[in-house]
Amino acid sequence: VTSVYEGSTAAKAGLKVGDLILSVDGEKMTASAPEHYEELAALIRQYKVGQKVELGLRRGKKDLKVTVDLAEAPKLAREMKKYRDESFEFTVREVTFFDKASEQWKKEQRGVLVDQVKPGGWASLGQLRASDLIVEVDGKEIVDAAAMEAEMQLLTKAQPKVVVFKVLRGIHTLFIELEPKWDSK
Repeated sequence: VTSVYEGSTAAKAGLKVGDLILSVDGEKMTASAPEHYEELAALIRQYKVGQKVELGLRRGKKDLKVTVDLAEAPKLAREMKKYRDESFEFTVREVTFFDKASEQWKKEQRGVLVDQVKPGGWASLGQLRASDLIVEVDGKEIVDAAAMEAEMQLLTKAQPKVVVFKVLRGIHTLFIELEPKWDSK
């Protein structure tokens, strides 16, 4: 076990970093090399969400048995809703469980993660970067891709001189000011 996410069913069952999983419901693991990393996942996929499995573990010099409730796997980045803004030339997606875990954000963290920024576009010129978390646009909270799309559509109609994004970038909070030249249609 290389990591245990806070609040997960694994954490509730008492799994700890460093535990070696030796068996699943009595079926011994045969993995003996790094290229066998999929064996546990393949075994677990045979069970339904909500079922319990008994893991045989080695923790230090002790052998233990731990029962774990199987939860649904969190969605991956590719499964999240996206929004592409044509005026500012960037794409955002909704935040995943893994984004929150890797960035050490609170479970309640809201916003949209910048997925792509077109080089030379307004977002790029304003220094918006992939991996920035947009939490506000012009003072309005952004909770998901739909909120981002709605706010950007309002701005496209209003065509303000300046648009301000509040973003989290690593441990920093930044205000990115964009001054677009709107297309008159």
